[in-house]
Amino acid sequence: MIDLHCHLLPHVDDGPANWEETIALARQLELEGVTKVAATPHSYGRATTHGIGALARECQARLEHEGVALAVVP
Repeated sequence: MIDLHCHLLPHVDDGPANWEETIALARQLELEGVTKVAATPHSYGRATTHGIGALARECQARLEHEGVALAVVP
């Protein structure tokens, strides 16, 4: 299953407040059968496209390090 609208990235909008919450949310998504997530935060003008991409790449690296099988795309 693919989640096309997910507030997975921390410190951007009303999603996770930190990386620990992001990892916990990703684990829950994985348990529910989600295999890919499109990280689509509400930027409120604070985050650029480049910034969202960088956060998505960092998120992917952290998930891989934690053994969470969830693909993250910006």
